[in-house]
Amino acid sequence: MELFGDPLIRTLAAPFAVALLFGVIIRLAGRGGSGRRIAAAGAGIAFAWSAAFALGAPPLPPEMGFDSVVTLAVAALVLGLGLDFYFNPERDRGDWAAFLELGLIILYGIGAPAWLRGGIDAWAAVILLAWGFTAFRMRALAHDGVTPSVMLMMTAAGLGVIAWAAKLPVDQELGFGLAAAAAGFLVLSLADRSLAFGATALLGFAGGILTIGVRIAEEAAALIPAVLILGFIFFTDSLIRRPALAKYAGNRLARSGLMIAAALAPIALAAAAALIGARFAGP
Repeated sequence: MELFGDPLIRTLAAPFAVALLFGVIIRLAGRGGSGRRIAAAGAGIAFAWSAAFALGAPPLPPEMGFDSVVTLAVAALVLGLGLDFYFNPERDRGDWAAFLELGLIILYGIGAPAWLRGGIDAWAAVILLAWGFTAFRMRALAHDGVTPSVMLMMTAAGLGVIAWAAKLPVDQELGFGLAAAAAGFLVLSLADRSLAFGATALLGFAGGILTIGVRIAEEAAALIPAVLILGFIFFTDSLIRRPALAKYAGNRLARSGLMIAAALAPIALAAAAALIGARFAGP
């Protein structure tokens, strides 16, 4: 266990390795195409494991509260796996199935913050709006597993940077841990074009971002603008549509690199906003 005492190993190297290793195992073990749809479960496992190191093992039975990130990560993983197993795109279940799947994803966006915050108030509508935007945006890009993975990886990294700037060590570890787990799945997606960005990936990555973002906002309301600035990362794919860069659109590695570079600007702005916000938040 001394190995995991090193923050770089515990926060970055281990979640990346766990996500990649479990992703490969799940991909190879899956039958009938299921491995392609749920390989992102490896990253979900990695984030839950990383969160347990940061916050400790969750109580049993689960309890509502600010530190229930591990519980919510496991819930997102289970729900995502269930949706990807049942709503198999290779089987036509009709439009009702797509609406039901989307409805359950939206319900997670209502229930997870309520569980984390201990109830529902006026802010729940704002959180739901942000979650709905993220869910619809990711579903629109689901045909390409690389693009949404890059966006969510960089958004998680941005949350880690905000937490670092605001001196929130637990959220910093959570943000960078989720980014490392997403990076593991991204590497796997670059190597295997058949991987799908389904509900397991959406709920695992975006669900983690939701919980970390809510935690940061609850700890210091002055950091909310910094968190919102990260929303620009979800439009970095528009860079590839510029005539000068369109030739790279078909190259998954080049496209990922360009999007990562483009995401650095919102992250830098968010870090600056966090430094300013931290001053207003006080000690």
